[in-house]
Amino acid sequence: MDLNQLRHVILELGERFDLKHVYVVGSSAVFASLPLATDIALTATRDVDLALPLGEPLPPDQIEFVLGEGSDFDAQH
Repeated sequence: MDLNQLRHVILELGERFDLKHVYVVGSSAVFASLPLATDIALTATRDVDLALPLGEPLPPDQIEFVLGEGSDFDAQH
């Protein structure tokens, strides 16, 4: 996954679930902070680790079902 794909996942999440804020955490956060890195090992990840703001009622398993591995979204991208 490149930086554009990461942005696409985040925007898709926001659009599908009407979210204004999403936190990118874990290796995805490091990846996003190095947009000009040239070493592919530093700029690629299969996983996107996201956290929602406190009080957001959206269950994580719903996100996984819609956008996670094995979902229709995953199959298209």
